[in-house]
Amino acid sequence: MARQLTTPRGVRLKGTGVQINFSWLGKTRFVTVPGLPQTAKGVKQAAALREIIKREMELGQFRWSNHFPEHKLAKAETPAPSGLTVKCLLERWLKKQEGILSPRYYRNSTYRVNSILMPKFGHIPISMLTPGHVRDWADELDIARKTIANYLAPLRSAIREAIRDRLINKNPLDGLVLPKEKVEITKRVEDRRDDVNPYTRGEVDRVLSGCEHLSEKNLFQFAVWSGVRPGELIALEWQHVDLKKGMARICQAVSDRTMSDIKTKAKGRREIMLLPDALAALRQQRAVSRLLPHGRVFVNRERQPFADYNAVYWCWHYACKRVGVTNRGIGQTRHTFASWMLEAGESEMWVSKMLGHTTVEMVRKHYQKFVKDDSVTGYTPKNDWSLKSTKQG
Repeated sequence: MARQLTTPRGVRLKGTGVQINFSWLGKTRFVTVPGLPQTAKGVKQAAALREIIKREMELGQFRWSNHFPEHKLAKAETPAPSGLTVKCLLERWLKKQEGILSPRYYRNSTYRVNSILMPKFGHIPISMLTPGHVRDWADELDIARKTIANYLAPLRSAIREAIRDRLINKNPLDGLVLPKEKVEITKRVEDRRDDVNPYTRGEVDRVLSGCEHLSEKNLFQFAVWSGVRPGELIALEWQHVDLKKGMARICQAVSDRTMSDIKTKAKGRREIMLLPDALAALRQQRAVSRLLPHGRVFVNRERQPFADYNAVYWCWHYACKRVGVTNRGIGQTRHTFASWMLEAGESEMWVSKMLGHTTVEMVRKHYQKFVKDDSVTGYTPKNDWSLKSTKQG
């Protein structure tokens, strides 16, 4: 009677038991499920188990020993270390990131691991860590939900890596939902977001006129008219500039006194159009640094590359001080570029690409108030809807 059972795909009757098959390391495996009879119920349970195994494989969580402890492949698996703590996982992960993460991100990750995550969770065996541990900790913090997520990023990465390496079977933070952000924290975050405080045309002109060195004047003029980040600004090399085409390739940045590649578009790798004032600054700078052996475009008074952001900041600080302009930071030159372009009616998408964003969301979030529209409602429809209205009735 058992032989007359209909079996779904991936399930078959074999001998006196029920087998399932699935692909493992490029080979189809046929495995008898322990304890299942050749009945309709047994076939149904086998099919369900096969789906569970396929899902575990997608997540990188499958272990033979969990389902087939007597199978030869289960006995060949590396056993998960007993007593493995969160601290062990974090230390292991951090050690592997050196030389992979950018210097700045590695420094930030080191701080999060050593000063935040280890003191709070390091002593907990990974097998005992639960979403509740994290929620209780997050509930006590008076910071934005996004900041908490950033703090947790190294722990999440360490867990994912441990699962891939089969040190642990499952993610102990599955199902974690961080507490809802408190109203006062949200308001504080929104207030900070409004810190975009660009310079006016008059202020920029005064700062440029007050520069004592041509190289500094060119640097500031290029910064305002290109929108590049300070780290990208001081990393720019002549080999990445094409004055004839009016283009520059932004593909590296200086962070913590270290040059690093911008490896992906998500991190800002891009080609930018050189607007007339940016192009003029580079043409003037050519006489200052074009033939220097290090190849950098912007240099200090000794014609050496700027070591880091602070060196540029102080140049800007003193230039502002000489002409009586309030120093709001050289980082505001980037905001200045974005606000000027949007006020002039340039495309959000183009501004986003110039800034190195992959979407327009960041531009809309920070600069929407600079988009000008003379209509009463602040928006002029692109279509004449009076011609497209349909008659009622």
